[in-house]
Amino acid sequence: MEVLMRYRKAFLLLLFAFFTLSHTFGMTADEAKMAIQEYFQTGHPEKAINLANQYKDKNPDIKRLAFIAAVKAANTQYAGRLLPFKNPDAELNFYIGRYYEEMGNLTKAIDIYTSFQGENMYAAACYYQAGHCAERKDDFIKAEIYYDLALASERTFKAALPALARVKEQLGKKEEADKAARGIYTTMARGEGYFSPPPVKPVKTLPANFKGKKSGRIVRACLAEKITSFNVNISQTNEVLNINYEKGAILVYNKGKLIKGTTSSYRISNKDGILKLTDIRTRSGASTSLPTGSMFRGDIEILIRDKALMLINHIDLEEYLYGVLPSEMFSEWHYEALKAQAVAARSYILLRMQASTTAEYDVYVGKNTAYRGYTREKPQTTAAVNETFGIALFTPLGSPIDALFCTNSGGYTSSPATAWGSLNQGFLTPVPDKKVKANKAAPSPGQMAEFIKSPPPMYCYVAPYASYPSYRWCVQYSREELENLVDPQHTIGYIKGVQVNSRDLSGRVTSFTVQGTLGVIVIGSRDMRAKLGGLKSSMFVCEYQLARNGLPNTFLFIGGGWGHGVGLCQTGAAGMAVSGIKFRDILKHYYPEAIIKDKCY
Repeated sequence: MEVLMRYRKAFLLLLFAFFTLSHTFGMTADEAKMAIQEYFQTGHPEKAINLANQYKDKNPDIKRLAFIAAVKAANTQYAGRLLPFKNPDAELNFYIGRYYEEMGNLTKAIDIYTSFQGENMYAAACYYQAGHCAERKDDFIKAEIYYDLALASERTFKAALPALARVKEQLGKKEEADKAARGIYTTMARGEGYFSPPPVKPVKTLPANFKGKKSGRIVRACLAEKITSFNVNISQTNEVLNINYEKGAILVYNKGKLIKGTTSSYRISNKDGILKLTDIRTRSGASTSLPTGSMFRGDIEILIRDKALMLINHIDLEEYLYGVLPSEMFSEWHYEALKAQAVAARSYILLRMQASTTAEYDVYVGKNTAYRGYTREKPQTTAAVNETFGIALFTPLGSPIDALFCTNSGGYTSSPATAWGSLNQGFLTPVPDKKVKANKAAPSPGQMAEFIKSPPPMYCYVAPYASYPSYRWCVQYSREELENLVDPQHTIGYIKGVQVNSRDLSGRVTSFTVQGTLGVIVIGSRDMRAKLGGLKSSMFVCEYQLARNGLPNTFLFIGGGWGHGVGLCQTGAAGMAVSGIKFRDILKHYYPEAIIKDKCY
């Protein structure tokens, strides 16, 4: 009986293996590619190798994936048998470099890392690894150049900062090394911040005596707090007032003479003129984002708060938008995109005014508005505000919608639930780029990898409105760096793997687990970007490479988009506008359930 049981067990195992192999060999090449990508994200490169090995001779792309899987698994012997490749893409180029680095051929690795052409999401990772190789060769001059280029290619590539500090220290650049070590170093290389706007057609001009329409609604914008003194130049009277906080009071001087002292508040009236603020000083240990020389329409109210001064700009809503629009979107962008942004910004501030009727201010500059006043005004953006006068977005119940907007959606907008853990709103549901097919359910790991690594054409990436690093990006962490980010107290031991638990309809990660040798940490959507080192968005896949001891030694976060991803995608709006789509249709696309009202006041 015991012998029969053993034969029966062996037979069942063989039967199971047969069905598994039948299923595997029954896959199409596309299904196999999807499965391999899923193995990459779940930390099973050996399984990816086994599957890829069955298809590599039939499909060149699977041979490519087999090589990547071998490098991820530290299986250099198998990887070497698959070389060479003709015309490798950016991802393959990166892993070929990793292969030669692992084999100790640092010169060859540097040549590979720096051989890529054009913009791609692996540029920063390639430059970083080239710097690492140069540093291992004690070539600190080249290492400095490559680490600097990594930061220029991707400003959130924080692993380059301590590396840059090390090599600058070796080169005797003590001050720059200190800045890099403290994370305040600014690269001099031209990188993702570079933007060359296209010429605008038609160019909108304003008459010299232009006076825009006024809404009759006054916005209260907090410009700064913790101010101890400043000067204000009043254009209409040419007066220069010096205002100080002293011993619990506001003291106002004109040409050195005290003209007003009060312990409550003081208001500088300014009918149709400009107020210019200079010589702005803050309390010891405080700072302000209000630049000296800033100019504003409207009045400025001065309040005493926390033993210092708070400055509130009281300004008509339409004039407020003159200073918001060029701060939120390049004035050189297509006019229909500017009009769409103007309507979104108008809706946003209307809701803020409605929600803060008892507060001292409606919006706070630098926190929930990019308003910079008259200083930033441009004829093109002012014309867009004026031409959309009174147009705003409303809910079916008659309330202004929370018309949020983001820099780049990555091809699919998100929801408030994913971005902040708040309730979803019908007019802020995830919507795909107008060129992208809508998802019926959250995408699988393989589908997400395909969408990020091989994206279809999209309106949110139309040059020159979107820089490539705002659309697709990659950052890299060593195991130790990721441990310090997610588990600074080292409570879960060594990281042995990571896992995406769930995604929303757009593919953004809503739950992420870091698995340690002593425990796990689960990161929710609200803290996702901050906990993972300030990622540009939560639309990402995470892949890792194993060391010979079986533990991960490198984590790659490969992602799309920049910002929370909720509401209007600014680069997507620009891409749609340049393709001939009008501002109303842009708004209907990004806020599908909102009602466009032409006269909101």
